[in-house]
Amino acid sequence: MKLSSIFYVALCLLLTGVSCAPKTIGTTSEATYREDLSKYQINYQDSLDALNGKEENVVDNPEKRPVYANIDPKNAITDSVDYFLSRAAAQRRETNQYQGVTIQVYSGFDRSKATEAKNKVYNILSSTEPRLVYEQPNYKVKIGRYTSRLEAQKDYAALKEHFPLVLVVPEKFKVVE
Repeated sequence: MKLSSIFYVALCLLLTGVSCAPKTIGTTSEATYREDLSKYQINYQDSLDALNGKEENVVDNPEKRPVYANIDPKNAITDSVDYFLSRAAAQRRETNQYQGVTIQVYSGFDRSKATEAKNKVYNILSSTEPRLVYEQPNYKVKIGRYTSRLEAQKDYAALKEHFPLVLVVPEKFKVVE
């Protein structure tokens, strides 16, 4: 029993040593691989002139020349985007309107609460002109005509402290010329 366990341990060590030994792959050829890649290199005419001794056409840095390429992308959207932008501009000219945002302070059924909200806005932002708008069946108090939300952000932050339900809403405005 003792002899067989020593035999199995020795066999395991031998197999482990053989499997962990580095394997060498021999090569049969002593020659090294060579390939001429000069046909893929870029040759500038003035660099060739400099090598051939013609110094009158040599530029200081020929690699900084502009490169022109005719690329025809398959999925180009430039034409369709240009068409869309020109149609949008034409539509704005036709309707004499632009898309902007306004700040809505109050929206509800009660006209007296709307008037209170309008007066409160006068006290908070004296430089603005809040307007009371009736859009059936609601009265709305709106402030300003802004071209973007970023432009409306300063007034929105000042009003948010006093009116918890203040909103920045999209609206179309007439173009003033």
